[in-house]
Amino acid sequence: MAYPRLSGTATRGGASSSFRLLALAITASAVIFFFSSLTFVFTPSTGDSSDLDSLGFNSGSFGLGSTRRSVLALKSDPLKPRLDQIRKQAEDHRTLALAYASYARKLKLENAKLVRIFADLSRNYSDLMNKPSYRALFESDGLSIDESVLRQFEKEVKERIKVTRQVIAEAKESFDNQLKIQKLKDTIFQVNEQLTKAKKQGAFSSLIAAKSIPKSLHCVAMRLMEERIAHPEKYTDEGKPTPPELEDPNLYHYAIFSDNVIAASVVVNSAVKNAKEPWKHVFHVVTDKMNLGAMQVMFKLKEYNGARVEVKAVEDYKFLNSSYVPVLKQLENAKLQQFYFENKLENATKDTTNMKFRNPKYLSILNHLRFYLPEMYPKLNRILFLDDDIVVQKDLTGLWKIDMDGKVNGAVETCFGSFHRYAQYMNFSHPLIKEKFNPNACAWAYGMNFFDLDAWRRVNCTADYHYWQNLNENRTLWKLGTLPPGLITFYSTTKPLDKSWHVLGLGYNPSISMDEIRNAAVVHFNGNMKPWLDIAMNQFKPIWEKHVDYDLEFVQGCNFGIFSSGLESANLVVTSDPVHQAWSAIEKQKQINPNAEPTLCNLTKLSESSLIIITGQSMGGTVATLFTLWLLKEPDLLKTKRPLCITFGSPLVGDEHLRQCVLQFTTLKSCILHVVVSNQDPARKLFVTQYSGAYKPIGSFLLCSSSGCACSEDQNLILEQLMTINLQNGENQDSNCEWHYGQILEELKRKALFNRSTRFIEGETDPLQASIITQLLAIGVLAQQQPGTQMKILIGRKKKHETELLIQKKKNSGSDRKLNKMKTCLALFEWYRKESNILNVGYYDMYKKQCNPSDINVNEYKKRLWNFWEDSVTEAENKPQLEGAPFMVRWLWAGTNYRRMVEPLHIAEFYKNSGARDYKNGGKRPKHFILLEKWLKKKETEKPKPKRQMPATVTEDSCFWAEVEEAIILCNLLQNGESITDAEKITYKEDLKKFEDYVWDVIDNYTVCPDIFLAKGTFMRWWKEYKGIVGSSYSSQLADYMNTRTYLKYT
Repeated sequence: MAYPRLSGTATRGGASSSFRLLALAITASAVIFFFSSLTFVFTPSTGDSSDLDSLGFNSGSFGLGSTRRSVLALKSDPLKPRLDQIRKQAEDHRTLALAYASYARKLKLENAKLVRIFADLSRNYSDLMNKPSYRALFESDGLSIDESVLRQFEKEVKERIKVTRQVIAEAKESFDNQLKIQKLKDTIFQVNEQLTKAKKQGAFSSLIAAKSIPKSLHCVAMRLMEERIAHPEKYTDEGKPTPPELEDPNLYHYAIFSDNVIAASVVVNSAVKNAKEPWKHVFHVVTDKMNLGAMQVMFKLKEYNGARVEVKAVEDYKFLNSSYVPVLKQLENAKLQQFYFENKLENATKDTTNMKFRNPKYLSILNHLRFYLPEMYPKLNRILFLDDDIVVQKDLTGLWKIDMDGKVNGAVETCFGSFHRYAQYMNFSHPLIKEKFNPNACAWAYGMNFFDLDAWRRVNCTADYHYWQNLNENRTLWKLGTLPPGLITFYSTTKPLDKSWHVLGLGYNPSISMDEIRNAAVVHFNGNMKPWLDIAMNQFKPIWEKHVDYDLEFVQGCNFGIFSSGLESANLVVTSDPVHQAWSAIEKQKQINPNAEPTLCNLTKLSESSLIIITGQSMGGTVATLFTLWLLKEPDLLKTKRPLCITFGSPLVGDEHLRQCVLQFTTLKSCILHVVVSNQDPARKLFVTQYSGAYKPIGSFLLCSSSGCACSEDQNLILEQLMTINLQNGENQDSNCEWHYGQILEELKRKALFNRSTRFIEGETDPLQASIITQLLAIGVLAQQQPGTQMKILIGRKKKHETELLIQKKKNSGSDRKLNKMKTCLALFEWYRKESNILNVGYYDMYKKQCNPSDINVNEYKKRLWNFWEDSVTEAENKPQLEGAPFMVRWLWAGTNYRRMVEPLHIAEFYKNSGARDYKNGGKRPKHFILLEKWLKKKETEKPKPKRQMPATVTEDSCFWAEVEEAIILCNLLQNGESITDAEKITYKEDLKKFEDYVWDVIDNYTVCPDIFLAKGTFMRWWKEYKGIVGSSYSSQLADYMNTRTYLKYT
């Protein structure tokens, strides 16, 4: 708005200026304070009130009283007092304008525009008072005052007061808003301060959690150490010669540096389990002196399928001292010791963004041993470094076949976009760092690193490491840790590896896909959520736990990784996609048809993969169950995977007869999952309370409550738990209530991802019983931790069931151990095959001739392997399996290796007998060989393998030598053809031609071992006889291949 002009002449820009009000703020209390500080004098006269009224202002509009008379209407007063009052009003309003200017300046309102407005108002008052004509009024006595001048002065003062009040009135709301904004800013600042403090405390707590050692893990180390002290002679290698394998550069060597007994054993177990030839692998485990005894016992308690494990202490490497190793020298610094080893909150607040580097492990010599590998293992050429928080999932020998191109370090790069670049790990404001390195260079990961030790020695990487580590004593180049000095040391000597070799993040990133994990050769639990800690992520924990030696009494005695089938299975279920997909399908169907019956839902097929999911809620769940059972009995309808039935709040289906039919097929119960909110959903009452004797549970049940969930497959226990819940809840549940499964599934998934499922019950010393009580508390069966008599009976039954599962688990583990022992036996045949090649005889022919002392041992182990695999295959065949996959992949490949190594020897024995014929097609081939081959072909049909590019080390067709023997017999018959007819001659020649085509096919596809071409072997004997029959002019692919001696290049 345009403000009224002020009359009179003003200095410094003039008093006659326009003022525009902007939207600014001040509190009402401040306005009242300033106005209450002024003294207004009212007179009975109202004659001049029109001067303000004409402008639309009056005293009432400013909150100064209800009278409409002007505050300066003082005509009836004597001139001197009247002049004093006018002058006082002018001074008061000038002061008021200055006060508002000061407050506007404090609030920094819109570039101080209002400050200038109020300052101009104040200056106008001063200019008015200083005019010569008005100054004369102030200096004269009351009798000599010129009344006309006084009236002019009064008029100008009124105009200024009017404008001042107008500005103040319209600025009042803006001042109030600005004050509110300021208060909001103050509140936000306080909240940010609290948030920052909470983050610092959280970082400190996270550091403590990551550094902590679980009680059970500490217990295992102590028990192992106790065993070491009690029986030192069993576990020490002192005084014994060093096995040559430990320094053999032709073997596969691994370096593991750890003070965690369980973690180190998991690394070795997983690597050995997935190694194709474990007897060629050597593991060098280095620990500290305190854990040396425990490590020695752990790795002496079991066999590793021929693999060697060397256990040493850091102190055994005498060159690692403070005069040579910069880290050891820096550890003597008192300030550095305080920085790392004093767990105080103020330490956590000094460097919150790099709190993870405050972990003392980053300055531990165990963590820096990786920079001294060439000196620790001087006779080795290459070595694979593994962290103790990794799990090996595939055979790693392919790393030794990689061409390193002269590089030292083979590692997986971790950069993407602008993340994980050198700039994030080093201080590029330091001139030396800025000069030597590129801030955008891609970083790589420690955890699985393949080192070429010869290249390392050539470029002397250890000296580079020492140089930079000494420069960083005051932590100005990087924030400590081992990755920054590694990035510097191997800056230009790192070869990037394919990302499938090493997948990281299982210790901090819950969103890693399971497909990525399954395809990885090594998975890495880097981060604070280590798999042995309470804070581990449950969806990844089984990957690590399956390699823990739970069968060892030292581990069992410390309650490490207590087995609770109900809780662990439930966590896997609620974090899996199918359950959430099934409920989403039901929700979508309700949106499409909102008027449908609430207890029924159409069956849904999800097409994200070849998996068929059949789902339904309430009574719709019963339809889904029955339809699934029918579908499973119609194998022609299922060309891919078995369907999965997931129901929500479904009543029980079927009686004892139906349940017994389902139980005949062990895999059917894994196809049906019933999700029930145990104490909320009314549908679960149906057919339980009134007809509990008639209706029986079928399939697996996931019982849920707001507290948690638990899985169960035991039909009797499921029924008993449902009946117990009904008795506890009575008839209070509204039968029309529909529980929203989506919300509770999401909440249970969140709990499963970020919380450990098993919690110990106070006062309960039996960990198995504690886990059962935890299950019952989670699903609402048990209302308090102290159970009554009936509940104790239920707990006892569940404990018996869990014990049986534990026994079965141990039995399965025992089968795995037997399989591993059989692999060790099979290793002898590998050495036997190599020995035959050295003698230039051939694997098959050496055994057939029985001319080697090793044949005795081979016969013994052949019999042992035969009995094991014959029993295993028979057991697998008798198991009712709809999918037709009796063996797990690991067992199937082990059985295939057995068949390819042992059946040729059995064929050699068979054809040693005079007159033996038709091994393969005459019903004389052992059944377990036939089944192993059949199952392998079915597996290869599902996933065809690529064509080989190199000859096989073992002939893939285990009946190859039977075909060769049959071909030799046919050649002999044709050469001595007096007793055979012409028709038989034609048939025999056709069979030989078929065999010739078969031989060319296996040679062309590289599926036959090169030893068939040995000059004195059975195959070359057949070729000579066959060549004599077909003649030297005969031409074919095989004939040309053999006649030109191209087979010499086959190897």
